[in-house]
Amino acid sequence: MRIIILYSLITVYLFTACVGPVNESSHKPETGIKWFEGNFEFSTENGLYREFWKKKNDNEYIGKGYFLNKNDTSFLMRMRLFKEDETIKMDYNVRGQNSGKDVQFALTKHEKNMFVFENPFRGFPSIMQYKLLGDTAINIVERGFEDNKDIVQDFTIYRIKSD
Repeated sequence: MRIIILYSLITVYLFTACVGPVNESSHKPETGIKWFEGNFEFSTENGLYREFWKKKNDNEYIGKGYFLNKNDTSFLMRMRLFKEDETIKMDYNVRGQNSGKDVQFALTKHEKNMFVFENPFRGFPSIMQYKLLGDTAINIVERGFEDNKDIVQDFTIYRIKSD
């Protein structure tokens, strides 16, 4: 479950970086950057994770992701990044988890190329930090608690060319 949450959180940063600068007082996206649209991946010794994103409208991006482990799909998910009530939010839904319900995070902090999303009602992750590393990579740090232990995961995803 941790891996699924980890990868879907990657998408949160991608959306905010794409929409452009955020006014910290209202978290209102300004017009902007479209680099978010596209395909991204992250490789581990356990397999390969891929995400595919497209712009639905000026306030919403939709995405799909999957994890392959030895040519077997370990999980599938759908994601949605959007503006609602002047706040940037991210929903994700992993098939077979959370009783089929979306999990939502809200943007709580923005500084230059760094974005923080939080959901204080979750154990892990409850805080996700995304840092844009140029136009081809994003560093993601997830924090939270699981089994009364503080957990931190740090990884980087990379843009790939469309097939």
